[in-house]
Amino acid sequence: MKKNKITEDRRQFIEDLGVESDFFGVPRMGGRILGWLSISEPPGQTVDQIAEAVGGSISSISTMTRLLLQRGMIEKVGVPQDRKIYYRVKKYWWANILKDRIEQTQHIQGIVTRALDTFGNQPEEIKQSLEQMGSYYECLARELPILWQQWLDNNSIEPL
Repeated sequence: MKKNKITEDRRQFIEDLGVESDFFGVPRMGGRILGWLSISEPPGQTVDQIAEAVGGSISSISTMTRLLLQRGMIEKVGVPQDRKIYYRVKKYWWANILKDRIEQTQHIQGIVTRALDTFGNQPEEIKQSLEQMGSYYECLARELPILWQQWLDNNSIEPL
């Protein structure tokens, strides 16, 4: 199997994704794994290969790969005549983050709407704050699905 060459540019990409991984809802090591698996050759990598590339312990990589599997960001792949388990990123893993955010936004919008209905006799400052929050999430809940669909249409991608 071809050995991955980890250039300084690749290392920086891996680290940058790790630093920003809280946006994906995963710890820094999970982001680093996503970064590595997004650029590794071949795409499928063992836990040992991942650990070497991102500088993590085997136990840390094992924990994070389980989390990334649960989140649907990576998948296991087999190689004929090889008993090792390989991991690769799922296609469009990064796009599914927006899809998840849309669902979260709609959920929060519902919570705020119920709060406004329930807390009718609150001081004006609280009521105004909830109304602004409701307006914000209503806007996001309305516009994000449109952006999602535009992206799918512009890139000729079937719904994920």
